[in-house]
Amino acid sequence: MIAAKLGRVLDLETDSIFVGNGAVEIIQALLHRLTGDKILVNLPTFSPYYEFARPDTKVVFNVLHKEDDFRFDPQAYLELVRRERPDTLVLINPNNPDGGYITHDFMVELLEELRSVPNVIVDESFIHFACEGHGFSYRSVADEVRRFPNLTVVKSMSKDFGVAGIRAGYAVMAPDRVRKLLDNGYLWNSSGMAEYFFDLYSRPDFQERYERERVRFIRNSRKFFDALAKIEGLRVYPTSANFALVELQNDLSAEELVCRLLIRRGIYTRTCDDKKGLEPGKFLRIAARNRPENSYIIRSLRRLAR
Repeated sequence: MIAAKLGRVLDLETDSIFVGNGAVEIIQALLHRLTGDKILVNLPTFSPYYEFARPDTKVVFNVLHKEDDFRFDPQAYLELVRRERPDTLVLINPNNPDGGYITHDFMVELLEELRSVPNVIVDESFIHFACEGHGFSYRSVADEVRRFPNLTVVKSMSKDFGVAGIRAGYAVMAPDRVRKLLDNGYLWNSSGMAEYFFDLYSRPDFQERYERERVRFIRNSRKFFDALAKIEGLRVYPTSANFALVELQNDLSAEELVCRLLIRRGIYTRTCDDKKGLEPGKFLRIAARNRPENSYIIRSLRRLAR
């Protein structure tokens, strides 16, 4: 059983783990089965959290501003929660597409403040890249589900393991919520490949090797983002993820730069023209790779982002 294997790795009870066909299926299941009349979502953020809302669910946005580096303002957020009284909240940590991060201790304080909200969804799909302090450890709030029965923690495996094609994800939530989802048609929704991956993921030797590679990747990523921020014509926003949100500060459009990089250099980056809350034509998201590829991206951008 996949949930049992995950439970051993995460040190969580099996009946609190819901395994999905990728994180997107989990998001849809949560929004359709647990969300009520109103959902509060940060903006910009991962679009399925508002695109998949039911037609009878009102979506309210907490707008993050580029003038503040898209930082999350907890006081303004709590005031909006009190004013709008949503039954569901979504916090992606680190946020997508800007990489903004809420520290573990502060997130727990927020959860205390949000006890009265029926559903609090924390998406930690990029949490393995978020390090606090001077070390490389990361801290999930998944075990806080024991204290906060209104909390659901979502995790996609494709972001840090590169296994998007096999559709592997899971969520941690109160056992009664897991049962509710399983009773509504989400019982046989994992592939054999996903089960094979979770079997690998649960092995101690895999965890040891992964941890070494994770730390190496984060070191290289930090150097990459520092170099990226020094390129003339680019504004790189602070990030705790494996990608950076980049704003073009010249006459070049994001689509033009993406095409130049792809056609001339074979580098694929993503425009953010479809992201609500971002100025169309000026933003793109650039992900870190290994050290040689990062160097190639930097050299290419110095030539093409003019």
